[in-house]
Order: sequence, then structure tokens, then C-alpha cells
Amino acid sequence: MIRIAATGYALGSQRSTVQSWCDTQGWATPRTTALLASGAAHYHHAGEHETLTDIAQAGLCALLERADIAPADIDLLVVFHTSACNTLPAPFTLAGELRRRAGLRHAQHFSVFQQHCVSWVHGLSVIHSLFTRRPCLQHAVLLGADTIMNESLRAIGTNAIQTDGSSAMLITRGRGAPVLGWASYNDARGGIGSGILDDGTYVNDDTYLWSLVSTMRRVMKAAGTRPADITRVLPHNVNLPAWQTAMRAAGLPAERLFTGNFARVGHAFGSDAAINVQDCGALREAGRALLISAGLGGCAGGCVIETGGAA
Repeated sequence: MIRIAATGYALGSQRSTVQSWCDTQGWATPRTTALLASGAAHYHHAGEHETLTDIAQAGLCALLERADIAPADIDLLVVFHTSACNTLPAPFTLAGELRRRAGLRHAQHFSVFQQHCVSWVHGLSVIHSLFTRRPCLQHAVLLGADTIMNESLRAIGTNAIQTDGSSAMLITRGRGAPVLGWASYNDARGGIGSGILDDGTYVNDDTYLWSLVSTMRRVMKAAGTRPADITRVLPHNVNLPAWQTAMRAAGLPAERLFTGNFARVGHAFGSDAAINVQDCGALREAGRALLISAGLGGCAGGCVIETGGAA
């Protein structure tokens, strides 16, 4: 069984308000009001000379410091992206650059993307598969990093504001919060579920929310966990009112939803999971936490971890 032993993250060095972004983009008052009503208030963006690799390295270093583990002890590095635009041009890879920069000289390295904000779940599955097949692997890092390439796309319609940032989880065999189970879902209609139109705007679909609720139930079932056993729900930081509806539909008390980072951090792509684990203190609390995300194209996924005294 794989375990989450520690987390770390880094955000873009510049912090701005949603209101200022809307003013700059010339958004009409109703659109701005709707975005603020979704829970968004602030976001972070990269500074003028701050690259994706810089932010990713900062997130990795934050993890290594918090976990008190030497770079040479990392056996495996799995990097994920939410946006394919954040992959480096061949022959470079972010995983390879981080391995070199951070001194992970013994680490094998891979990348996972094409699953939008749910790519972290698939990265977790890759680590589990490799740990199962290779008993010599003891410590892995699951790292995500994304930045916005076009400022006009920073808002996801009126649902959220996107933050430039990175996150990292230390996955081990022996210590930390056990990952009890996970599941994922892809809408068979592909981009119809929820995606970006040709003009750069976002389209929503009424079935998107119910696909998310169904996935939450599937994740809990895979983990052998009932809604009553869930003490924390750690969402992706998009559309707070929709999450409140999802909690009711899944039979989960509203107070168990961690909402602190919708306004404070914004939506840091697939990094929301690790950031929320750290900021809500989940690894220090006894209980079971449901980590759950959804993404463009109608994908959803998550996992349940058994927490208590891991960090």
C-alpha cells in the first residue's frame, strides 16, 4: 500500500485580486460578480523572470525540506501537467530538468498529462504500479506544475481563477497516510462534457456536476469507505456553490468541505489536491480525507487517505 508522507508547494511570486484582473480584462460587472460568487478572490502569477521550471523546483524543494529527506534518497519522480502547453519542448522534459537541478541522481523520472486537473490521480496510479512491481522503490515524488500561457484564459468562465503554481507529494511504503483507494472517470463525449470553445470561452454541461458526484461515490467505494467515515473533503478550488451541491448529493456534511483556498489561493490546476492537504492540516488529523478533482472534458477522479499523525 502506498502512503502520502508529506506535501509541499510553491505559488507564483506575484499575488493579485480577482477584481483587479476583471478590471484589466474589461469584464462587465455581472461577470465579475458571478466569478466572485464562485468563491474566487485572489490568485498568484509568475513574476517577469519566473519560469515554470523555477516554480516547479521551488515546490520540490519545499517538499524535501518539510519531509526532511535527502534528494539522493528519492527513487522515483513522476511529474504531471494539467495543460499540455506546459510540457517543455523536446528533447527537454520538466522531470529531467528537476532531476538535474535538485540532485535527484538516483531517481527514475516520468511524466503524466492529458487528464487535465485529474492528472495527479493517474500519476498516483503510476507510482502504485511501479511500487508493486519493483520492491526496491521506497520513496517517490508526485509533482505537478502549471502556469497560464495566455492571461485572457486565467478565469475558467465565471467558475474560478487559475493560479500559477506547483505542488509535490512524497509517496512512500512505510510511513504516512495510506491511500485506501482511488478511481477516475472520463466523459465518453470528450470535450462536450465541459471544455474550451474555439473563441477561448468555456462551456458547461448540466451532467458535469452529477458525473463528479458519481465519481465521489466510486472513489469512496474503491476505498471501502462510507460517507459517514469521511472527515475531510478536499476539492479542486473551482465553483464553490457547485461543491456545496455535490456535498449534499453525496450525503456528506457541508462543514467537512475544505473551502479555505478558494479565495486565498485560487485554482492551482491539478496541484489543488496537495496544496489543500497541506493547508488544512489533514495529515495531522485522525480520520479519512477524500481528495477529489474534476477537469475539462468531463474527467473526474480522486482518492481516500487514512490520516492521523503523518506530518
